[in-house]
Amino acid sequence: MAKNLNYLAYKDLVSLKHNNNILLNLKINPILQQCLRKISYDTQNNSKPANGITQISKQLIENENQSFETQLNIIELLHDKIECMRLLMEENYIVQFDHLLNYIEKLIKIQKILVKQYETFPCERTQCALGFFYTELLNDYLAANQLFSVLAISDEKMKKITLNQDVFNSKMIYLLTEFNGKMKIKCSSYDADSFLGISNESITNKIIDDLIPPGISENHDEMIIDFLKNGKSKYLRQLQVNFLYYKYQQYMMEIDFAIETNLIQELNFIVFIQPTMSQILSIVLDINLAIVCMSKAFIQELDLQESIKFYLGMNIQKIIPSFRNNILENHFIENAEAHFENYDVRSSSSSRDHPYHTSYYIRTKKIDDRIAFYYVQFEYFKKNAIGQVSSSADSVNTSHHLVLDYIYEDNINEICEEAPVEIPIEDEVKREHPQLNYVGGQYSEQSHVINEFKYEQTNIKSTLRCNQTLLEQKYSNVNKNPSKVLISHKNESDVHDDQIKVHQLDECQSSQISSLQGLRRSEFYKKYELYQKLRFQVGNSKYHKLFIITFTLSLISQVIIQSIQIAKLNINLQLLAADIDLLQVKNLVYQPLESFLLTRWTIFNYIQMEIAGEITQQEFNYLVEFPRSNLNLGYDQLDSNLKQVLDRISVSGFFENKSLDIYVYVSTGEGELYNLTLRNGIQILLNYLYEIKKRYQIEGTIVSDSPYVYYSYKNYLTMKSEFSQLNQQILSSTITKSQQEQSQEEFIFIVAVGIAFIQFCITFNYFIQIQKLINKFYGLIQNMDADYTYQEITRLKFISSRLNKSSNMLFRFQINIEQREKEFQHKSFDLNIKKKVLHRPYYLKQYFAYYLYFIFVLALMFGNALLTFQESGEYLNKYPATAQFFKAISDVGTDIPTMYAQRDILYNIGLIAPFLNATEKARLLQEIKDSLNRTNTFITLDFNLDSLIISTEFKNYYYQIQKENLCNFLPNYISSKSQTLCPQIMDQNLERGLLGLLIYISNFINTDMALNQFTNKLQQSYLELEGAFLVSYIIKDINTSFHFDLQSQTQFYIDKISVHNLAILIFLCILVVLTLTKIKNKLIQKLYLAQRLPYLMPIKTVVFNDGFERNLRQLIQK
Repeated sequence: MAKNLNYLAYKDLVSLKHNNNILLNLKINPILQQCLRKISYDTQNNSKPANGITQISKQLIENENQSFETQLNIIELLHDKIECMRLLMEENYIVQFDHLLNYIEKLIKIQKILVKQYETFPCERTQCALGFFYTELLNDYLAANQLFSVLAISDEKMKKITLNQDVFNSKMIYLLTEFNGKMKIKCSSYDADSFLGISNESITNKIIDDLIPPGISENHDEMIIDFLKNGKSKYLRQLQVNFLYYKYQQYMMEIDFAIETNLIQELNFIVFIQPTMSQILSIVLDINLAIVCMSKAFIQELDLQESIKFYLGMNIQKIIPSFRNNILENHFIENAEAHFENYDVRSSSSSRDHPYHTSYYIRTKKIDDRIAFYYVQFEYFKKNAIGQVSSSADSVNTSHHLVLDYIYEDNINEICEEAPVEIPIEDEVKREHPQLNYVGGQYSEQSHVINEFKYEQTNIKSTLRCNQTLLEQKYSNVNKNPSKVLISHKNESDVHDDQIKVHQLDECQSSQISSLQGLRRSEFYKKYELYQKLRFQVGNSKYHKLFIITFTLSLISQVIIQSIQIAKLNINLQLLAADIDLLQVKNLVYQPLESFLLTRWTIFNYIQMEIAGEITQQEFNYLVEFPRSNLNLGYDQLDSNLKQVLDRISVSGFFENKSLDIYVYVSTGEGELYNLTLRNGIQILLNYLYEIKKRYQIEGTIVSDSPYVYYSYKNYLTMKSEFSQLNQQILSSTITKSQQEQSQEEFIFIVAVGIAFIQFCITFNYFIQIQKLINKFYGLIQNMDADYTYQEITRLKFISSRLNKSSNMLFRFQINIEQREKEFQHKSFDLNIKKKVLHRPYYLKQYFAYYLYFIFVLALMFGNALLTFQESGEYLNKYPATAQFFKAISDVGTDIPTMYAQRDILYNIGLIAPFLNATEKARLLQEIKDSLNRTNTFITLDFNLDSLIISTEFKNYYYQIQKENLCNFLPNYISSKSQTLCPQIMDQNLERGLLGLLIYISNFINTDMALNQFTNKLQQSYLELEGAFLVSYIIKDINTSFHFDLQSQTQFYIDKISVHNLAILIFLCILVVLTLTKIKNKLIQKLYLAQRLPYLMPIKTVVFNDGFERNLRQLIQK
């Protein structure tokens, strides 16, 4: 390999592999592959491919493989068509429809494959197969006629034909070979047997030397080795002249020859062979100048058919005396004399000598600087006496050969000389089916079909056209004048015959040019045109478009409605939750205000008790520690809550627009009335409360005759009543909003369901119209003439049997429409009488899957709308009770400190608020009564927590706080300061839970009020006001927990509604895409297939049944 002796290295490596040493073979294999790559590289570098032969050769092999598949597919389609036609004679409509559509789908699939093959590799085989398909399976005579017309070939197709066919003609075959000392044929193309005169089974594993002329074959192996060594060959990827030897005929023929290498695993070659446009007068001589082989043209020219064996082995000098002995180089000899005589091998007699004058060219073939053989090519043979040459167009008579295993030359003639031959279909069928005989002066039903079918002439052409490419054949029909190709030197006796042949060729050439125009004048042209129109039916009717539009709009409308509904619910439910939070506006302001008041009164009471000597200084210090620590708490929370409330947009207008008559301190016991907004009045109150807080923190007490005391007590009830009124308005407003929202959701549900139902009805109507249209095509083919159908079945069975035996009928198919029309007219008198009309079903079961799809989509839209309505309705139904519960518990949180604080104001009114008149005292007492009533109502009212918008966690928390020790539920900022006080407060009633404590407070206030309406305090109480303070903050925690839980539950409902709506929206969008693609295409495909059901009709039904033609034309125009 280092010396570039790659082939020798390859041989040595192959010999080493036979030692069965596994380890050595593992080492040899990569070296062997490298060696093959180097040989392949040398061949690639030393060759210049012409006309893209490498690519075209691959296409040729691929086309050969496809041809075999095509034959099988066509046979299968013929069987399927027979089965479909048989089913049409039965009443099993359910089985029919499925089977028929499956057949049409398969038919269209094979049609696309054949069209693609023809477009990719235009040649006679693909053209004829497609023409057969159009004629026998589609009944499309116009398409078949156009296919064989040069006028129908587009410019782009011309380019492809030129690209392919300037390299190969339509008779090209290939051989796959392997070289291992001898070149062996591994496999061949399917029609190689007809070209080589040998069956494909015999070709396989045959040594290729048997196909090479003697004299050359003996040196062929050395030529291959020489090629592998230097990588040079004129045949590599280039078509060059070579010879093919016919062993039994004992002559050679000139061929176009090329090779391609396939050096991947082994030394493999692909051999391409095709006949040439003309044959050369030539012979092969061995190194002793003996004739070892003669060309067919040479034998025909000299009329040596019966003398072949006589001349084989004869020294050339006996024929050409002047032939030189020592020939070292190629040279040309002019005007030499040659002597031939016809020798009859049967009688061992010879005719007289015929002297000729000729010119010839001698080529020497050298291998390793030695002459291997001589090749002699003659230009002409001229008789001395007359000066004329024999016709080179005479066929070789092979009927007298004495070889017993002789393979007749008909196969070769089909490839090379191809005289027109008629296939006697009718006679063959009669021989195969003797029962189909003429009986009683009339043919049987099946014999009518057989007589009707006389297959057209196969594509077996004259010698002039047999070796042309498809493109050349087409152009020869239009432009070429066949008289120019006649040999100028003819015998006078042959001139008349040649003129007849010219006339026949002229007729053949003009027939294709005028075929389209002639077909238009046919009385059946409009009937043929119907089937041509079927090919261009797209299956997309107006009902398909309306169906897709309405169905898509129904889905899109649901998407839009649901999108609006989701956005609306998201906003409105959050607004409703925010409105519930507004219900604690009063609590936010007056809970810390009343708690702050309780803290002050607690300190004030303990100061009075200390002064009165009811408690010691030590007890006083212990008791006031807790209320003093909470002074900041009440005020700070009031300040924070007021900022939160006053800044809310939803109630800011109320505070800005509401005006009150507010008393402002002027002098002792007197005040001046000012008209202020509620916002300003609250702000002034907050400022005075700050001063009160500071007074208690600095001085330990307050001065009753002061502006801050006067303002806070004189205007207390006025401002509180406004907040109570605001609270009630918010409750009424928010419940009304929830009811309106529920009504809107109900309306949206009705609209969504109504739109979906209406659109579904419209869509379903269009779908029914599509069904009817499909069923019309199905019903159309039920009107089949029974006689025609049975005859068509018999004819198709015969064609199928012929195709099983030979592919010639398929790949050499030609259509003769004129002959067929004559047969139609001849048979129509007998066959258009008997008809069998089948009922047309209104077939619905085929669309069961579509019905399920529509029902599923409708149920999906209805179900989603209903689920959304139920979920939003569940929230909105619970909303009023939830709002009332929240207001009630918020009021209790304010009412508890109010009752205790206002009670102490009434007890100490002379000391703290002497400026309050009787009316104001009565209002204070009424405020206590109202608070007590609301508390009693809350105690007695049994709230069903399951009907509220609350979570299970809050429900459990509320149940615990109702029954368990309240000291465990104190806020963190209070519990640390009240650890010792809490168990003692309110006679240890905090341990009974919230419900027990509220009952205790209610009874305590009722009892105290019943004594003297809070006019005179009979006894001092310990740790009562602290209890009201703690309960107020516990309820405040409940409010806070409820608020967050409500927000969480509202978001949960929104998320729950949004999740399944978004899932449905996404699914509906998928359904939109599915409908616009899959469903649309399925329905279009179904009509597309149904439109082609008439392909199953016998051609005679198309031709003679005017009712069928009229109905089909109407359906096509829809």
